[in-house]
Amino acid sequence: TAGRELRYLFQDIDLAGKRLLDIGGGDGFYSFYAAGMGAREVVCLEPSDAGGSDEALSTFQKMKARFPQANVTLDTRLIQQFSAAQPFDIVLMHASINHIDEEACIHLLADRAAWAKYREQFTAISALLVKGGFLIVSDCARQNFFDRLGMQNPLCPTIEWHKHQQPGVWARLLAEVGFQDPKIHWEPVYRLGKAGEIL
Repeated sequence: TAGRELRYLFQDIDLAGKRLLDIGGGDGFYSFYAAGMGAREVVCLEPSDAGGSDEALSTFQKMKARFPQANVTLDTRLIQQFSAAQPFDIVLMHASINHIDEEACIHLLADRAAWAKYREQFTAISALLVKGGFLIVSDCARQNFFDRLGMQNPLCPTIEWHKHQQPGVWARLLAEVGFQDPKIHWEPVYRLGKAGEIL
């Protein structure tokens, strides 16, 4: 369920009174959740010129109208263009890490220039965080059970797996720019209920 996924995503992180940047926040679902859990200020970064949809913008506006007390703002710049007067306590990248530069992500392990591009961007993201702040990255991995068997994944047939990386790769790259104490968790397939958690 959505509630279980949200609790899993923000596990061990107290949102109360925090400033949060939601990179690639789409329709703002996670941004408004953070605000509902007490975040003081949330910026939902969803670039309109880089794949952001009218439907996502419309949904964001509807949520904003429904929860006017939530201090959530929409910023349509790319992360490469974004700057902030104050640092954030938490940066969230839910299903957006590979979209910073899809081509570089595909060739990350084979191309030093691609690695350098991501390193440069992670350095900039680090500068957006307070000392001791949290970066939450959530994405599918490049490899999966079905892929290793040479089969198309029946649970997620539309995902372009080659455009993603394993979590250990991201942890290693982030460590190079000063991020510390990575914790890697594998998220259950919630839509399959208890069976998904066991799987």
